[in-house]
Amino acid sequence: MATTVSKLSSVTTYISGDITFFLVLFFVLLGYGLYFGRGMIVSLILGFYPAVILYMTFPFTSKLIVFTGGKIELLNNLGVFLLFLIPLVIVIDRYSYTPSEYSGTFGIFRTLAFVLCAIILIVGFSYFVTNYDLLHDFSPKIDSIFATNGAVFYSAVVPLILLAFF
Repeated sequence: MATTVSKLSSVTTYISGDITFFLVLFFVLLGYGLYFGRGMIVSLILGFYPAVILYMTFPFTSKLIVFTGGKIELLNNLGVFLLFLIPLVIVIDRYSYTPSEYSGTFGIFRTLAFVLCAIILIVGFSYFVTNYDLLHDFSPKIDSIFATNGAVFYSAVVPLILLAFF
C-alpha cells in the first residue's frame, strides 16, 4: 500500500495541478455517466443552466450560508448550489428522453463529449459564480481561457453546441 501511495505521489509531482484537477473531474463525470447513463449527463448539463440562475438570483442564499471562512464556506456554497441542481436534474431526466445504450464506438464518443460539456460548465461556474481557489487555483494559462470578457458566453454556449451535434 505504501509503495502505491509513493508511486502516485511521484506521478503527481510530474503532472501539473490543473491536469490532475481535470483528470479527476473527467473520471468522476465519466463514472457518473457510465453508471447512470448518458441521459443523466444530459440532464446534468441542461439542469446546470437554470440552477446557476436560481443560485445567483435566489434572495435567501445568504441565509442558507451557515459556515463562514475558508474551505467550509466554499463547501457550503456548493451545497446550496446542489440544492438547486439535484431536483432540476431529476425533473429534467424524468421528462427528457436520451437513449442510454452504448451503440458501439459512437456511443462512448457521445458520452465523452457530454463529459467534456459538463467539465466546461463546471470550470466556467468556478470563474463566474463561485470561486474554487481554496480547493484549486488554476494556472494563468487556464485563467486566460476562462477569465476573459467573452468567456461567460462561450462557456455557456459551447456545451449547448456540443449537445446539439452529439
